[in-house]
Amino acid sequence: MSYHLLIVDDSPEFCALLELALEPRVADGSLTLYFTSNGVEALELIRQHPHISLVLTDISMPQMDGLTLLEQVNA
Repeated sequence: MSYHLLIVDDSPEFCALLELALEPRVADGSLTLYFTSNGVEALELIRQHPHISLVLTDISMPQMDGLTLLEQVNA
């Protein structure tokens, strides 16, 4: 089974750290990663990839904060 994880964070350093930590799961094909830097981009990506299994989001971001994003994803 393959999981699809969307990471939403405006810190490139944090995203790079997560990508490095999760690389073994990506390499073995059990995880696909997607990255966006704000909630607006995240919603668009979710529309394009409805198979995303999990959203990990920062709370404080430009354009749309993480709490608003999660409300929109649940709607």
